[in-house]
Amino acid sequence: MGALFSRQPVTVSPQTHHFQSTTQAGTLVYVALSNKTHRVAPLTESCRIENTLFFGLKVRFDDIAIEAQIGTGNFGVVYKALYQGKHVAVKRLLTQSFSKKSVQDFQREISILSILAHPSVVQFLGAVTEPPTFCILTELCAGSLVDLLQLAQSKRLNITWGLTLDIALDCAKACNYLHTLTPAVLHRDIKKPYLDQDPINLAYMVAHEELRPELRDHIPEVLMRLMRACWEEDPTKRPSFGTIMFLIEEARNVVPLALAIDLSRPYAESLAAHGRHVVKTTAKPYGLTSGIL
Repeated sequence: MGALFSRQPVTVSPQTHHFQSTTQAGTLVYVALSNKTHRVAPLTESCRIENTLFFGLKVRFDDIAIEAQIGTGNFGVVYKALYQGKHVAVKRLLTQSFSKKSVQDFQREISILSILAHPSVVQFLGAVTEPPTFCILTELCAGSLVDLLQLAQSKRLNITWGLTLDIALDCAKACNYLHTLTPAVLHRDIKKPYLDQDPINLAYMVAHEELRPELRDHIPEVLMRLMRACWEEDPTKRPSFGTIMFLIEEARNVVPLALAIDLSRPYAESLAAHGRHVVKTTAKPYGLTSGIL
């Protein structure tokens, strides 16, 4: 990925570029497809209609046993905690962040989270709304993608193409679910790390300087084509998440799922060492190699 961050940061300022605030309490925003303002449903105890675990919107902060800090951001701090015998993640709004707008953003995030119910979306479990204490309770995830990559880097875990495609498919399913809601919901912020770049510079270079990740030869060609399609400069040429789900499923029929990803050699060599051989054919199997991309 060295080539991705080889350029010097560009100069970006509020005077020369239009910005959308990234200091809101939430990372999910409604998108008005017709450019009209959509109102989020009122915040009520009945927001969660699914038959899932839900603690309600009046959780007492004193009843939460904070165990450890696991994250931080502009909005506040995230803790691992215990509530009613369940381990949960608690996102607490920073005291110094209190303002009318930040509280409105907090309530808006709860309103959005409360209508989401999908196995690939972190489950909303409840909220603390006791001024000056505002918290969001969600399911506690076992780790992050960064944790997984660090395990692989330390040689404690071999990441296979099967695992990679499973993760990609789960992400695509989550985004497809959000995008097909009415109105649609977008996950706005992509979390760090950005390596050598801050998010504004990186976004500018991607949008205006055609900055793209380096595609190395350890990646199967079918996945390279999918990746290139997803970062087309013209948004209308990019596949929808529904299409991406289909193409990932088709890739599972082409790429050996048990094959470990090896960054040190081309994919064809890894494939041969795995006991299979690249067979050139004029036939076009259905899916990624069928002409869709």
